[in-house]
Amino acid sequence: MNILEVRDLKIYFYAEQGIVKAVDGISFDIKKGSTLGLAGESGSGKTVTALSILNLVDPPGKIINGQIKYNGASLLDLDAEKMRMLRGKEISIVFQEPLTALNPVLSIEEQMYEMLLAHRRLSKNGCHKIVIEYLKKVNIPSPQKILKDYPHQLSGGTRQRVMIAMSLLLNPKLIILDEPTTALDVTIQAAILDLLMQLKEEMDLSILFITHDLGIIAEIADDVVILEKGRVVEKAGTLEIFENPKNDYTKRLLNAARFLEVSPL
Repeated sequence: MNILEVRDLKIYFYAEQGIVKAVDGISFDIKKGSTLGLAGESGSGKTVTALSILNLVDPPGKIINGQIKYNGASLLDLDAEKMRMLRGKEISIVFQEPLTALNPVLSIEEQMYEMLLAHRRLSKNGCHKIVIEYLKKVNIPSPQKILKDYPHQLSGGTRQRVMIAMSLLLNPKLIILDEPTTALDVTIQAAILDLLMQLKEEMDLSILFITHDLGIIAEIADDVVILEKGRVVEKAGTLEIFENPKNDYTKRLLNAARFLEVSPL
């Protein structure tokens, strides 16, 4: 059974220079409990697709066609209030750069409390208990110590763990991860990926993982959708994509990934 279904989605940006077809008729499904890798080079439409699921595409961008269904219900038909209540509670997102995504003038504690209180009636003690629980879930040692810190005071790996904890606070069923390890070094990246796979099993999550790194896709995804210039050029199970790619663009991406693996640089 599918938790998310995207059909013939088109997102255009209307600029003075003309129309940019950022997403031009893509379709894909995410099965419940599975991880879908959405891959492609920069500018292929990955992030815009993710933002559209939560109705976060800002002008001059506009969804001009298509359907996005979550558990069978159309997300594009929801009004602003219903969509706001769905964000975080049913579907959450982790962005590529947590230092940008987190509010620089609020402490970690304030930001996590704010998210909880937007959806649930809790006392300060109730918020504190839940926040500590989820910071422990993402393997932050002594979480009490970072609550009063501001984002710039934390390491990149810790900031990303905080973002993941925040995305899980309301026990969503689907989590969108938009290149969550790109800004991290290789060792921390591996630890974050291991953590995500552990949390997926513990919390029965479905995941949309966006990346340009096919090496990561090979590690964590059940199925893969390859985007080029806003269009789906190939989609299949991960093993099939790697063993028998059919599209020339997919083959070039795989060759580039293999080159990076052996390159001394």
